[in-house]
Amino acid sequence: MTVSPTPPVLIMATAALLCHGDRPKTAPDWRDTVRQQLRVLTLCIAALLFAHPAAADDANPLIGQWVDQLPNGAAMITEFTADTISFWAVNPAGAKSEANTAPITFETSPDGGVTIFISGQDDTPLTAVMRGADTVELVFPGMASRRLTRRPTE
Repeated sequence: MTVSPTPPVLIMATAALLCHGDRPKTAPDWRDTVRQQLRVLTLCIAALLFAHPAAADDANPLIGQWVDQLPNGAAMITEFTADTISFWAVNPAGAKSEANTAPITFETSPDGGVTIFISGQDDTPLTAVMRGADTVELVFPGMASRRLTRRPTE
């Protein structure tokens, strides 16, 4: 989900108009000043809350479907959403198996990798290392890593 930065700018402009609109030129009562400050504070908080989810969704390059092509012509499909992982097999004839889904959380490491914590699993978490915009290497604890390519959207 991508949100343009325009709405927070419009909210801030509205706050400025509320504070500096056409008002009588008499000295403001202290209650008017407090009301204006509360309006600005409320609009600023609304602008920050409105802009926050867009930044969270755009920051994770793993979101989407990934294919692990197997030598026998079959494939494993792995799909990441913001809070789940799903995976299923596709045999060489194109038949799809039942999908397995589990809740997950992500944590970005300083080296650019993404640690994936699968809910209810006590083992060491998976690690994903981006090898380009359309390639990811999944590192499984105690097993060989697998290189997956981004699945084109249908």
